[in-house]
Amino acid sequence: MRWQLLLVALVAGVGCCGRGGKAGNQPPVEAEANQMDSSTDDKNGTSGDAAATGPAPAAGEWTRVEIRDAGVSIEHRAGWATLEEKQLVYQRFSNEGAISVRWGDDATIEYVLAHTGMGSGSTRAIEADESTTVDGLPARRVKLRVTAPPVRGTHPTGDPVRVFVFIGFAVAGTPVLLGYRSPASELPAVEPLLERVLGSVRTL
Repeated sequence: MRWQLLLVALVAGVGCCGRGGKAGNQPPVEAEANQMDSSTDDKNGTSGDAAATGPAPAAGEWTRVEIRDAGVSIEHRAGWATLEEKQLVYQRFSNEGAISVRWGDDATIEYVLAHTGMGSGSTRAIEADESTTVDGLPARRVKLRVTAPPVRGTHPTGDPVRVFVFIGFAVAGTPVLLGYRSPASELPAVEPLLERVLGSVRTL
């Protein structure tokens, strides 16, 4: 079931972020095919425009932005495309990888476990499910590994294995879901940057 994202941007009327910090209403940005949703996690890979993963930026290349409707602020990395949709903000670090903040009724770990990696013959393993905190708030963190089935009659592209990490918590009663998705082959190089972003979240 698709998350209307994607590893995602605010629509007009949602107070959120841009790369300079606070921002007001912005025109909606059309989501791209490989967003962090359960419909694309079954694919063996797709093409598309995205900022390539590069060397870690200097301190000045990290910008703190506020996502007011989610009640949090988070660091964004310069050079990663920032996309916005309704109740969703995300950055893409590669064609198949993204990191996001989502909020609303379905922004929960329960929703993730019910939908991510559950379709089209994929196999899913829950590698971690543990309690944690986000800026002092109780939270739950899960890590999933989803493997797409073999593709018959075509030449598969990309990495069929996707790793998902999600952290769910609530701010003033609003469910908030942090998370990223990455091809397993890309994760070792980018994981420190992704974990930095997750660890940067602060409540407003």
